[in-house]
Amino acid sequence: AVPEEPFKPVPGTIHIEAETFSNSFIEAAFPSQQKSCVYVLDCSTGGKQLNFQRNMKTCWVEYTVDVPESGTYGLVARVAVVNVDQILDVSCGEAKLATIEIPITWGAWTTTEPVEVKLSKGAQTLRISAPMQRGVAIRWFELKAK
Repeated sequence: AVPEEPFKPVPGTIHIEAETFSNSFIEAAFPSQQKSCVYVLDCSTGGKQLNFQRNMKTCWVEYTVDVPESGTYGLVARVAVVNVDQILDVSCGEAKLATIEIPITWGAWTTTEPVEVKLSKGAQTLRISAPMQRGVAIRWFELKAK
């Protein structure tokens, strides 16, 4: 494991480490060949990373986020993928808020383009899901008020 540099908070930004999810669900497409789990692994750049493994029918993680003010936030994610056409869906409760399109990174870390999400003030449960895809590694998410 590589030691992680201490995170330096940025005013106006909510930073969420991917491994700090509060709930998860996985349903394998091929249960006899796969474990139904989200993997939390040591990250080559320090700290931890979350991995959605490939070929899962359903997979999601949830985060409890304390939103300081109601409004529109730009959400970005630090991700790595080795395949094209990967996405992550962002929901709050039953409402789908946005889809994050992930460019191919050839396994290197990149930060996605921001997507807009509307959030209410107070504790919110954000769900990040990976529809049937070919594997996504996530390092962190950030929400910045617009």
